[in-house]
Amino acid sequence: MVITQEDIVRALSNPSLYPEGLEVAGLDVKFSGGKMYVTADSVNYGMFRLRNLRLVGHLVAEDGQLQIEVESVSPIGLAGAMIPRLANDAMGQLGGRWYVEDVQVDEGQVRVQFR
Repeated sequence: MVITQEDIVRALSNPSLYPEGLEVAGLDVKFSGGKMYVTADSVNYGMFRLRNLRLVGHLVAEDGQLQIEVESVSPIGLAGAMIPRLANDAMGQLGGRWYVEDVQVDEGQVRVQFR
């Protein structure tokens, strides 16, 4: 399976995944150098509000799930601490009910191998 930026945007827009309502403006996702780079002008989730989100991490297969191991996130603080959870929820949606065996980040895309 190949994951693109559009797939991530679609996962973040899934209202059943975020019943409190998640709004992301100016989302940009890049895959390069084995890493995932996420930026957004704003992220609103329930009572949390973030501006100028910057996240760098790499994708891994962990216990059969697609996960992001965050290397850095800003802004820091309580709202920033929510971002890895939101990102991993979105990654879990992309993997669905399949068992993720391997993840490879290529330029512009992520390839996921399922069992």
